[in-house]
Amino acid sequence: MEFIQNIMKRMRTKTSLIFFLNYIAILLVCFIFAIILKPLWIKNVVLVHICLELLCIIFVAVIFLVIWNMFKEEHNKYGILGYAFLVVAIFNFLHTIFFMGLDNYFSSEFNLSWKYWIMGRLIEGTALLIFTLKLFKDYINRWLGLSIAVVFSSLIGGIIYYYPGSFLDMATNGGLSAGKFFFEYVIIILYLISFSIIIKDIKQKEQLSYKYIAMGILIAVPTEILLILWNNVTSFYIIYGHVLKIAYYYCLYKGIFTSLVTYPYKKLDSTNQYYSNILESMGEGLIALDNNYNIAYINQTAEKHSNSKREVVVGKNYFSLFMDTGGIQREYFNKVMQTRIPIHYEIALPYNGRILDGSIYPSVEGITVIFHDITEQKEAEYNQTLLINLIQSTSDGVVTYNCNGIITTWNKGAEKIHGYSASEAMGKHISQIINVGKGEIENVFEKLLQGEVFKDIEITRLEKDGSPLYISINLFPIMDKNKKNVGIASICRDITVRKIMQKELNKRDRLSLVGELAAGIAHEIRNPLTAVRGFLQLLGLKKELENFHTYFQLMIKELDRASDIISEFLSLGNNKQTRLDKNNLNYILKKVYPIIQAEAFAQGKDIVVDYGDIPDLMLDEREIIQLVLNLEKNGLEAMSAGSIMTIGTYLEENEVVLYVKDQGTGIPKEVQSRIGQTFLTTKKNGTGLGLQVCWSIAANHNAKIDFITGPMGTTFFVRFNHLSLVMQKNHIKRNVIDG
Repeated sequence: MEFIQNIMKRMRTKTSLIFFLNYIAILLVCFIFAIILKPLWIKNVVLVHICLELLCIIFVAVIFLVIWNMFKEEHNKYGILGYAFLVVAIFNFLHTIFFMGLDNYFSSEFNLSWKYWIMGRLIEGTALLIFTLKLFKDYINRWLGLSIAVVFSSLIGGIIYYYPGSFLDMATNGGLSAGKFFFEYVIIILYLISFSIIIKDIKQKEQLSYKYIAMGILIAVPTEILLILWNNVTSFYIIYGHVLKIAYYYCLYKGIFTSLVTYPYKKLDSTNQYYSNILESMGEGLIALDNNYNIAYINQTAEKHSNSKREVVVGKNYFSLFMDTGGIQREYFNKVMQTRIPIHYEIALPYNGRILDGSIYPSVEGITVIFHDITEQKEAEYNQTLLINLIQSTSDGVVTYNCNGIITTWNKGAEKIHGYSASEAMGKHISQIINVGKGEIENVFEKLLQGEVFKDIEITRLEKDGSPLYISINLFPIMDKNKKNVGIASICRDITVRKIMQKELNKRDRLSLVGELAAGIAHEIRNPLTAVRGFLQLLGLKKELENFHTYFQLMIKELDRASDIISEFLSLGNNKQTRLDKNNLNYILKKVYPIIQAEAFAQGKDIVVDYGDIPDLMLDEREIIQLVLNLEKNGLEAMSAGSIMTIGTYLEENEVVLYVKDQGTGIPKEVQSRIGQTFLTTKKNGTGLGLQVCWSIAANHNAKIDFITGPMGTTFFVRFNHLSLVMQKNHIKRNVIDG
């Protein structure tokens, strides 16, 4: 009782409390596992026993191998454990082999199995006691020690097998023998003595992790007690004891592995930390690289400059983290590796763009880079380079002048807009490049130098092909840090596309005006025309006026022509909202085909329709029918009798194309550029409104119309973008707003 009290006094600390809580937890977990394992054990004792013992043998063998592989002269005090556990592994193996007494639990083979068990545990307990007492300190050659362990195991194992009487029986016909109980108690005492010694050092932070060894020894005590209590091979005590035995060996393995494998690295880390502290105190950044240029070390200064964390960059390749423009750094690194001669150069960090002045030195296992920040020294040069790159990369023309109007900057955008290269423009007066009077320029410059700013000045010049180029220019003074004018800057932008779009909008506005005019006068004109036409028809029926029938017919024809013109006006000026619905051009062509076929037949011509495989579109069926009829009518009028007109559809990339092809004589070259303009016609009695209506309908559908023409005929193409349904829906919204 006093022994237990002494142990408890030594363990009255927080660490000790945690230790015993862990101990209780291990016992409970093993208890639960034993309960789960019991049905399987009862069903097949031998198989489950073999599996559990094999786990123990594996742990014991691994303990031996760890000690064997880490064996050094200064670690010789651990050698006794390694050799002892090798012997234990052998006896555990023999115990497992002879555990076959299923029919008679106390047979000779079963007795032999328990002899090997007890022998292994005695050797194990003795070795642990010797180790904890630190009695074995003399150096012994590890191969000699291995030989002694093997010979000892073979000798003792053979004696027990061939001379059974040389060792007390562990079982008799009456049950377990007194000899087994005696040895079990001896083993328990050995464990308790070892535990009482090692518990003194449970807080000691040396090479051996004493808490794992102590935990293992403490688990071994109830293991032996359970193996004393059992009276049947299917008893729960023996199952629980074998499970605890596995936990015991695991703790021993954990302690020895921590001591011989983990601790040396911790000691090495401590040494490395000492030297690392010296490197950390340097005011310069330091990066150590291995032979493959992977980062092995980076000090705090280097971390700060690189805006990175050591745990993130260490182990990564230097060139995956730091810029290497043109491979210069790699070239320098390779040169230092080959020549072992230091090199001085500059590097740029990708994290923050800081410029560092660095030196590369050879080291034992790679190279070392030492650097300091020179960003402030390079900042002006860097900013100037950045500004030049920005000016050169913009599509706008950027031009600067001195106070006398001499060009000092001419970027690529200016080259494209004005047509002069930088070498042609630099150093010249602006009046030599832009067709503006020198006096006018001087007047503008005078105002600019007084602080005035000119915005959105529009000028027009001609391209090489004669087409107009519209340019918007902004002019403003350049001031230094003292607010003194040092020059003039201009930014010019090509607004030709915008101007063309504006003209198109104006064109549509005029068309809308024509429509409003048509809507306003159509009814006022049509009513009297209808009345006149009716009276002319009545007069034509009078016999006394037969001599005037020819005149009447001519007048009626002209009235019909006037009515057609009014219809065209009404169609052109139709302000009804375009209603886009999901539809297919092929469906609309099939619907309108009987009408155009009848009209072609009446004129002695033919129509061929080619239906392509096309997707649905957002269409206004009424407007598309009108577009097809207008194009068809123009084509038929351009052809002679016997000709064939082809109407079809096809898919071309992201466009659905509707085409109308005639076999006429083509459109005269002089009017080709004006096709689609209001009142433009090549027909004797045409109004010039049919194609304008087609253009208007195409615009409503976000489509485009183009054509090809020649002596063999003309083909009109209406191109619908089948990927722009969203745009077409937006177009509907715009029509609603405009309407």
